[in-house]
Amino acid sequence: MAKQTKAQSEAAAKAIADARPTTAQPVFEPAGEMGVIALVVGPQAGRMRAGRSFGPEPVEIDLGEISAADFARIMSDPALIVRPKPAEADDQAGQA
Repeated sequence: MAKQTKAQSEAAAKAIADARPTTAQPVFEPAGEMGVIALVVGPQAGRMRAGRSFGPEPVEIDLGEISAADFARIMSDPALIVRPKPAEADDQAGQA
């Protein structure tokens, strides 16, 4: 392994420092727009994924309130069924 120069070491240290978040809070990238709802159904025995509990009753998830990473974990779980929430009947009648 080649020896690093002082300038290379300083450049590496700066790159590492620049890559760190400036706050203690992790960066939150939402899975979608606020108000867009996904329904998630799990097995009868229940299932935990991304810090949430899923069972036979549909659980509503607002895509603006869940991180893209957590929603990807839910979507990739073969024991969970994920589908969009259907439009409300009142919304459809008001648009006709």
